[in-house]
Amino acid sequence: MSLFIGIIAIMGKFIAYSQTIIINGESENMKVNKIMHFALTFPLTISLVTGCSLGSSSNEKMNEHVKLRIMHESEEGFYQQYGMLFSALYPDIELEVVSAGNLKAEQGQTYQELISTFVNRNNPDILLLDSTQYAKMSAEGRLMDLELLTKKDKFDEDQLIPGVMDYLREKGGGKLNGLPTEFYSTAVYYNKDLFDKYGISYPKNKMSWDELILLASRFPTDEKDKRMYGLKMGEGQENLFQLGDTIGRTRGLSYVNSLTKQITINTESWNEVYETALKAFKSNAIYHEDPPTTNGPVTMEEFLLRDPFIAGKVAMTIDGSTLMETIKQAQRTAPDKAVSHWDMVTMPVNPQEPDYGVTAFYPILAINSKSSNVEAAKTFINYIHSKDYVRVLAKAKRGGGLPIRKEFIKDDQGHHMEAFYELKPSLAENDTYKDFDKLPEDFIEQFNVLADRELQASSEGKVSIHEALDSLQSKTQAALEESAEANVE
Repeated sequence: MSLFIGIIAIMGKFIAYSQTIIINGESENMKVNKIMHFALTFPLTISLVTGCSLGSSSNEKMNEHVKLRIMHESEEGFYQQYGMLFSALYPDIELEVVSAGNLKAEQGQTYQELISTFVNRNNPDILLLDSTQYAKMSAEGRLMDLELLTKKDKFDEDQLIPGVMDYLREKGGGKLNGLPTEFYSTAVYYNKDLFDKYGISYPKNKMSWDELILLASRFPTDEKDKRMYGLKMGEGQENLFQLGDTIGRTRGLSYVNSLTKQITINTESWNEVYETALKAFKSNAIYHEDPPTTNGPVTMEEFLLRDPFIAGKVAMTIDGSTLMETIKQAQRTAPDKAVSHWDMVTMPVNPQEPDYGVTAFYPILAINSKSSNVEAAKTFINYIHSKDYVRVLAKAKRGGGLPIRKEFIKDDQGHHMEAFYELKPSLAENDTYKDFDKLPEDFIEQFNVLADRELQASSEGKVSIHEALDSLQSKTQAALEESAEANVE
């Protein structure tokens, strides 16, 4: 009876977090419907989970009441994703969320230093980290080695996406100091009907950027009645600077050496990247989004068909897993207008490392090496990575993350979901602003503004790529030195 009462209380808390969206002046209860569906099926989910083994430590009963402190961005977000089911299953383990969502750095303090101070002050048992925090705290010996936990509970690494454990051990200094629940990556979606119409071969896995751009340029750009585009880049990647940035990440390039405070944009590698990006723009194959022409309310159909790939105006697009659900919704809403036959391949790769791609893991769950509640923390970690919980997580489809267990990465229409995980996670940071928190606070914004301006001149044919990058090198180096001096003062 106490478990049932706990479930009802948790359901009430979950429903209280619900929101609605307004489209065309009417309340669309899409999100609420999902929440109500979860609420109605939640007791069944609990009964299924409690009837199954979650691993060897999951069914162990705590001998006494324990309070487990967990670092998370917000209490609301934590309970939505993790805490509700766990609290119902383990009433003897009280969860206290230590919120790190509104932290503000002091003058001269880096974000990583801020997190380190927060952990020292609050001493949470469970840490939810990004890959940079995970690597830093591993190097400092602040995380518990989970290798024995995975062996004890027969954690089958073969069931995980390729390369994830190697990545974690490499970032952990040879130790397995954390386990992620989800990963985030992108893929190349393509419209089969458009490829068939123009007699063009489908894209393949592990193409280079040059091959992808060449493929996109094969689609006609001069049709008067219906303008066609070969490729739409991701959100905010439709100018020359951003396209080059995306290609550069694939190659593990960086704009700046944060330790020496030296700009590194005028290198041979960056010249090659931006020449490739410029070639793409000159081919007219890249879609450029126009601002919406209507300011008032729109119907759901109009909203969904604003995406040119969904509307059949673009042959390929780069996006995450959330686009799949949007496409399916469009097919239900406008079946005669939305793309119908489509699939996915991996993102373009660096030809020198064709098996690796850009993958983000968040959160990486780790146990504080100073925790006084190690057994309870292990119970939580084990539960979060159990098949039963991951099954629930996979069905929820929250925020674009995919579970690290391959068996739960499925699509009911048979699309090639392996496009999201076939490439192993690159051990490089794949961040063009490596160690950005070591740079002056306003520098990245300054760099972006200058880069947009200088490379726009190149896209307009006013200067060459080499001239644009030389100018950008000089101006951003001066801006970096000026910002660094201002921060010292």
